[in-house]
Amino acid sequence: MTSDKQVQVQKVDKGLLQGYYLKNRIMNSAGEILIFGGSEGGCNYQKAEWLAQQGYEVLALYLFGKPYLPDELKKVPLEIFEAALSFIRESFSCSTSITVIGESKGAEFSLLLASKYSDFIDKVVGIVPSSYVFYGLGEMDNEVSSWTQAGVEIPYISLAAIRKGVHLATIKPFLRYFYGTLRKKPIAFRTLYQACVELSDRGEEARIKVENFQGDVLLIAGKEDQLWHSDKMAMEIAEHRGQLRTKVIIYEKAGHSIGGSYQTSQLILGGDEEQSKRCYEPMMQAIQSFCQNS
Repeated sequence: MTSDKQVQVQKVDKGLLQGYYLKNRIMNSAGEILIFGGSEGGCNYQKAEWLAQQGYEVLALYLFGKPYLPDELKKVPLEIFEAALSFIRESFSCSTSITVIGESKGAEFSLLLASKYSDFIDKVVGIVPSSYVFYGLGEMDNEVSSWTQAGVEIPYISLAAIRKGVHLATIKPFLRYFYGTLRKKPIAFRTLYQACVELSDRGEEARIKVENFQGDVLLIAGKEDQLWHSDKMAMEIAEHRGQLRTKVIIYEKAGHSIGGSYQTSQLILGGDEEQSKRCYEPMMQAIQSFCQNS
């Protein structure tokens, strides 16, 4: 990883903690941030570096694909947070207020952490978030939860279990999925994820209880997200939180990768690329403002 001269970067390799600790060499700490990437397997380094440039101390962590972590995004332990909390208390110059930021599956993880570790987190930012725990990603011959706590799988929305419930009204998303898979073309998963939620008999059990978190929440989504329905799930989270402080920003022309591309070689992410790129700087400014406000 590269960084500018203003940001000091330290590789972190301590069991479940795999990633980078970034801090500003010049400015006093503006706050403490723990950040996660998504199913692409990264640690959200670009955003972590930008936040460090603004004066934040940042711990950017991988969730899988590194030593001591699962090979795939399956059964990732929530105890990563407990290890991260210990690191922050030992290594950061100040650890009085922790903001957790996650993107995509990392947002799912971050919001789940907030619901489980409410006393230790002050703020949460979910970028293109999920309001549910979904099945783990990787080889689909063995479906399991994305996350565990104390070795026990967190209840999740299943793909395999709902196949029996598929009927004419909902079969199109599945046909698109399997057709795209066979033809090895990029796939839009939005309707598939929506169908999984609608057909699941474990919806409430798998729903992330973000209303258990008393701190502030910022949710950012793209209305044209074609990977999953992050715009609708962000609004669902806000509705369940009621009067708790929750801010939702939905960019009309953005997709799943706000500031990024319309698609990858495997996935259709959605949105208008030019419009989405224009959303990136305002999004980062909104995150910084959210982190600053007490």
